[in-house]
Amino acid sequence: IADLPMEVDDDMLKQVFSEYGTVTWSRVLDSGGKPNKAAIVEFADIEEAKWCVENLDGNIPQGLSTPIQCMFKRSKNKDGGGKGYG
Repeated sequence: IADLPMEVDDDMLKQVFSEYGTVTWSRVLDSGGKPNKAAIVEFADIEEAKWCVENLDGNIPQGLSTPIQCMFKRSKNKDGGGKGYG
């Protein structure tokens, strides 16, 4: 989840996304000086996660005041690097 307002904390994150499914784990990430926050939310059911990605991306979830970016976690290459040599 990206573009979260700065006032979002772990408790608020879980409260907002529990409206859309069973949250099994969630964490707000440090903003690193950016004007908004990012987070990771894991749901109990893949269908709940798919619904959120399909319906919340670019929209304003209940309990928030600005649109968010909602996407699946990007997986890394099995070798751990994005720059290949050889």
